[in-house]
Amino acid sequence: MLELENIEMQYLTLKALKGIHLTIQEGEVVGYIGPNGAGKTTTLNIVSTLLKPTKGAVRLLGKNAFEDIRYSRSIIGYMPELFGVYDDMKVSEYLQFFCKAYQINLSKAAHIMNDSLSEIGLSEIASNPISSLSKGMKQKLFFMKTFIHSPKLVLLDEPFSGLDPIACKIVKEKVAREARNGTGFLIASHNLAELQEIVSRVVGLKGGILAADSPIADLGKEFWVYEIKVSGNADGAASLLSARFAGYKLNRRGPDGFLLEVPKGNDGKEILAAIVDAGLPLTLFSRREISLKEYFEKELGDARTN
Repeated sequence: MLELENIEMQYLTLKALKGIHLTIQEGEVVGYIGPNGAGKTTTLNIVSTLLKPTKGAVRLLGKNAFEDIRYSRSIIGYMPELFGVYDDMKVSEYLQFFCKAYQINLSKAAHIMNDSLSEIGLSEIASNPISSLSKGMKQKLFFMKTFIHSPKLVLLDEPFSGLDPIACKIVKEKVAREARNGTGFLIASHNLAELQEIVSRVVGLKGGILAADSPIADLGKEFWVYEIKVSGNADGAASLLSARFAGYKLNRRGPDGFLLEVPKGNDGKEILAAIVDAGLPLTLFSRREISLKEYFEKELGDARTN
């Protein structure tokens, strides 16, 4: 579906991308994660043909994306983080405008518009001006506009930002449904909890370099995380765990909590015994697989995430 080969992007003295290689297959939902400034939005702008790379090749369905930009844009749906809607249009007029832009015939356009408005719960206000919508409702409308021409590849930049839980559910259901029909996705987001629910693979970018690439099912393949809480004397617990299990990664969580990352297969008996023998007041001891947020911190460095 998409192939990026040795993509570099130079802005004056800043090299934003440093030799990116990335492929996305039909129906694959790829999460694109990394700290602010890592180059995620630059990558999306290049894939969408809005920005030409300094070096490297972009191929869509095997074709050079920049040789026929009109064709490339006809098979791409792009929702940037900062988007605009035409406030002086009615909701239905907005979708109709884009149906005409993509040369969709009138009968098909009417069907698409009705389905789109129904999916996002805006059917009852189709005749209302867009200026009357809340920010979240505008975002849902723009999201559905992204799919109006049945794109083969969809690029989403921070699609969950500012959405309530119901709207996030709509977004995730739409992505899953379109992926089952063969649409490929590249989704950049800091909302790792929502992202983890829908992606089949995660790619990590750091300083313009791809630093991680893993199927989502493999995140917990090598490591387990023990979640530990003590009531009081958290510093003593930290000292004990750091000293006794120096080879394991220990992260503080709140005033009395810890996350201890261990190789998969460790049954935790030794860890539990050390805490009990030290007389520490244990209130929580549970094991789970590593989360996408923890994977982010492990592979890309601790960063601010939602």
